[in-house]
Amino acid sequence: MSTIINVIYVIILVCVAWQDYKTRIIRNKFHIIIFSLAIVQMLLISEYRITDRLIGMLAVSVPMLLLTLLIPRAFGGGDIKLMAASGFFLGMRLILCAMILAIIAGSVYGIIMLKNRKRDRKDQFAFGPFLAIGLSIAAFWGNEIVSWYLKIQH
Repeated sequence: MSTIINVIYVIILVCVAWQDYKTRIIRNKFHIIIFSLAIVQMLLISEYRITDRLIGMLAVSVPMLLLTLLIPRAFGGGDIKLMAASGFFLGMRLILCAMILAIIAGSVYGIIMLKNRKRDRKDQFAFGPFLAIGLSIAAFWGNEIVSWYLKIQH
């Protein structure tokens, strides 16, 4: 059941990534669908407690919001809401893993674009596709990634 729910989640993320890439807007319907899917997941699979989901909902989205208040347009509102809904879906550990993976993916893209002179340092790009990459990887392999990381830290 967990795999089926994760596949549905990734299909939604593919739609989010495509829409954000094309329009730089992530529609609220996607956030609502992800949040609803998280509730279904919580009722069917009791892997994460509600407290972990609530912390996950805030762990990345609040820092993103604060950063955007300090640096306007650092993140779009859709990115912030996507991470809040996904934090409720994934829980605290996996949303942190997803954000790190998204930052790595976005950084690699940015470096390649700068190196090939396709973008300037001040240019903005849709971050939703990179969030979708990080979230998708975390949904399927996040626990293994976090366990590996914690193992190499000891």
